[in-house]
Amino acid sequence: MPESPSVSLSLDQYNLLKEAVAAPAPQFAAVTTVSVEGTVKADAVELKLAAEVLAYGEKPIEVPLYNETLIVTGFTVTAPADQPSDRVHCIRCADGHLAAVLNGAGRYSIEVLATLPLTLKPHHSFSLCVPKAVSTALRLSIPGEGYDVKVGNRGVPATVIEDGLSVIEVTLPPTCQLQVQWSKASKTDAGADDSAAAAAASARPERVIASQHVVYNVGETHVMVQSSIRYLMENASRKEMRLAVPPRLRIVSVHADALQEWNLVDGGAAPASVNGTGVTQSGKLVDAPVGEAGANGAGTRAAQQTPSQVLLLTFDYNLTERTLVTVHGEVELPRAGDDAKAEDAAGSPPLAVPLLHTLGANRERGVVAVEASANVEVQEASVGGLQPIDAKDLPTEMQGLVTSPLLMYKYLDPRATALTLAVTKHNDTEVLVTAIDEGHFETTVAQEGKILTRCLLKVRNTQRQFLRATLPDGATIWSTLVGGAAIKPGVDANGQYMIALRQSGANAPDEEFVVELLFLTEYAHATTLAGQPLGMRGRGRLELTFPRFDIPINHLFVTARLPKHFKYGEFKGALTEVKSFSHAPAVRPLQQQERYKQRMDHGMRNHGMQIHNVHHSLHQQARKGANLNMRSRPNSTWAGRQLRDDESIDREVAADFDVEFTFEEPDSGRPESALRAAPIGAKKAGVTPVRVALPMVGQPFYFEKLLVVTEPLNVAVNYSESKKGWFARRSVW
Repeated sequence: MPESPSVSLSLDQYNLLKEAVAAPAPQFAAVTTVSVEGTVKADAVELKLAAEVLAYGEKPIEVPLYNETLIVTGFTVTAPADQPSDRVHCIRCADGHLAAVLNGAGRYSIEVLATLPLTLKPHHSFSLCVPKAVSTALRLSIPGEGYDVKVGNRGVPATVIEDGLSVIEVTLPPTCQLQVQWSKASKTDAGADDSAAAAAASARPERVIASQHVVYNVGETHVMVQSSIRYLMENASRKEMRLAVPPRLRIVSVHADALQEWNLVDGGAAPASVNGTGVTQSGKLVDAPVGEAGANGAGTRAAQQTPSQVLLLTFDYNLTERTLVTVHGEVELPRAGDDAKAEDAAGSPPLAVPLLHTLGANRERGVVAVEASANVEVQEASVGGLQPIDAKDLPTEMQGLVTSPLLMYKYLDPRATALTLAVTKHNDTEVLVTAIDEGHFETTVAQEGKILTRCLLKVRNTQRQFLRATLPDGATIWSTLVGGAAIKPGVDANGQYMIALRQSGANAPDEEFVVELLFLTEYAHATTLAGQPLGMRGRGRLELTFPRFDIPINHLFVTARLPKHFKYGEFKGALTEVKSFSHAPAVRPLQQQERYKQRMDHGMRNHGMQIHNVHHSLHQQARKGANLNMRSRPNSTWAGRQLRDDESIDREVAADFDVEFTFEEPDSGRPESALRAAPIGAKKAGVTPVRVALPMVGQPFYFEKLLVVTEPLNVAVNYSESKKGWFARRSVW
């Protein structure tokens, strides 16, 4: 095999090479203020751009300032006074930007003289990229008077000075793009126009075209309405728009660019229009006739209607192009008995669907979609002036607004449309808003008669506030955790314990968390003269009772660890004993979950994995003086062997690798149970709860059950104590 090419470098050369290929250290600078002064010429704007830049590094730094479409005629960079005079600063074009190259820390003043071409159609405008600064000031001079100026999305008033210039001065919030456009304001006095302008206006008639997309969402008590109206102005400008509001439609909100305000006014006594559109001589709003035949052949609108209410929209400046207006409203569903003559067979009055109509529009069309968000049945009662369409024919803008439309139509004239719906309400059925996907009950029984049980539940919850648990008689709760946080449960009037749950919400219904409940009970087979339980002695019958929850458990695992030196019979009860679980329980305490993830990240599932030490004091104490035997099940990757004194393993992790554990303890006089009762007095009001660990000591027995609803869970087993023979006992002479 040929040798791979190599090169030998000294340590200094290697460090130089490493420096050369390393990414340059970031250099920081901040733009504090930006000032833009411009004067509009015939087809360009002359700009004087000033910026204050604060540089933090001593090394040269490049600060992007403006777009490179500027025609630069001169620039000046004023460096800090305390900076050496031999340092050079300049302006250069790089990566689509006009950038300043600054050499050294300090505050710089940068002034650029440039010219920027104007966009002349459909209106005069220019766009300039500026650095995002704390303060951005604009001063623009435009020859002439009577301009509507828009900076960004808002209108700006123009001040006329003596030499016939319109000056705009405005301070803007931090922005990266400066867009300015202006056009001649529409004149209300027709006599002020000269003959040439009047002739041009008559040759190009004004047209306002409205396209409306309406979505009706039928609920149990109300119908939510969302209307998106797109206006197209052809040779027209409007500072106010009026929409006829049908009866019973309540307007909730209105959104549009440059919308100054919106008001609901009486259609019979509305103020005169700024543009004179849709207003009679008496000031009443009507649907203004248009003397121009539209492309749809509708011709002149002859019918004039006076609406009961009018939605008046006022903008910051005259609209001269496309504009989107979104109106949200609601309609209350008619109740039974409101219109007895029109009630259908089911007893529900019909619903007349409201539709907005733009007053003064030359052409108006739209699309209507109806969907239901509750247990209501929606049917078409009557329809007029609407053409049914398929879901695939919905506009792209509406497809993102509806999920399962029931009825869809299109229309060409909203005044000639009529749609009535028959809405039938149905009773709701209760469904689960909380689910327990998996549960693992672990019980450790001490020979002295104390029983410590830990319940682990993997829960998904969207709306429920509490999880109720019925514990065995005489149970004392030691710790309760929800999502790893210790809490204090409450008790209701029926004696059920209430555990406050987390709510994942409708946006994340599959978010899971673990509920951990640990409680203590006592087993009293016999008592002393003082009434103290003797625990397990000789022969007897052990009964284990597990808690009941008011939420079904899909898959329940139960592990019972009973004292050694006893013989046990067959278990009887509501749970079925299994030799091993069908699969390892996925629900684990929070600490074991973190250790499990860390081990999986280090590749512990690979063959020949290393057994790491587990820092668990209870496991270490249980192993002292004992032999922990590992017996692999069939097809396991481990051979049966004993752990050395310097090895330990987590039972929860090993369960995923098909390993069984058995303890062989010599008779060393050590207590047979590692259970230590915590002081009950620590559970007082006002004391912060803590997490209590469960001892993993004893002879394990496994149980499994599917679909646990509310049935009681208990098992019972007969036992007999295994006593040592005469010759097995130790004696002291």
